[in-house]
Amino acid sequence: MILRLPSRVLSFPRRPLVMGIVNVNDDSFSGDGTLDVDEALGQAGAQVAAGADTASGTTASTPPVAAAVTQAAVCASRTTTPAAA
Repeated sequence: MILRLPSRVLSFPRRPLVMGIVNVNDDSFSGDGTLDVDEALGQAGAQVAAGADTASGTTASTPPVAAAVTQAAVCASRTTTPAAA
């Protein structure tokens, strides 16, 4: 990939990568959040099938104008625990 800027040209060794984001929460402001693990995995699979190179799950989601959320508040709001690896 070549990016032509006014003062120089940047050449990248490979194409940029695309990451899909899965909102694993029930209060996603984009409306696509879920607490269902199978549904979240399905969303990630659909993103990869649509061309994403990878997918990442996030459990904290706030509108752009919301106040900062502390890690303690996120942890306290969760009622389920992840399965042991």
